[in-house]
Parts: sequence; C-alpha cells; structure tokens
Amino acid sequence: MTQAFVVVDTAEQAVERLAELHERATSALSQALKRYLKDRVEPTAEERAQFSYPQLRVTQPKAFKKYLLEQLVPLMSDFTVTVEVGMSEQSIPYPYVVEQGD
Repeated sequence: MTQAFVVVDTAEQAVERLAELHERATSALSQALKRYLKDRVEPTAEERAQFSYPQLRVTQPKAFKKYLLEQLVPLMSDFTVTVEVGMSEQSIPYPYVVEQGD
C-alpha cells in the first residue's frame, strides 16, 4: 500500500510531510507490535505495508528538522527543483518504536 508522492512547494512542507508519514508509520507499527505481544496476532500484509520509512529514510525527521531545512531551503531557492515526499518500501524495525517500560 505505497502512498502516492505529494509535490511540495517549500522545504518546510517537505519536512512536515516527512514527519507526518514517519509518525503514521511508527504508530501503526507500535500498535501492531503491542497487539502481537498481547494476543499473538501477526499483522496482515496490508498492515505491514504501513510500517515503511518516508522515502528519504529519515528515521527521526523531527530531530533533523533544522538540518533538513538548512539543506532544502537553499536548494529549493536557488534551483528549479521538484520535491516529492512519500513512503519507501523499507520497513521500520520494531525496536524504533519500543519505549522502555512497554
């Protein structure tokens, strides 16, 4: 279930889209992992398709927001470029969503 890419106009929009997609994927993975640990119900193929990194494979977009903006703002200001943000086919490993104490 790969989502369509979205064309964005600014670096800020690109980073926000990355963060939104990452949050959605990690939330889905976390819920599936908790369900599996509790009831031993494995996620379906459709559910697993939701566990993917954003295409740039930024593991913590919010943590890298300043850096990404520093890179994307000049690039998008100085050149005629199209920036697209979407989901990759690379799944997020479950340790990335397990918090201590879960």
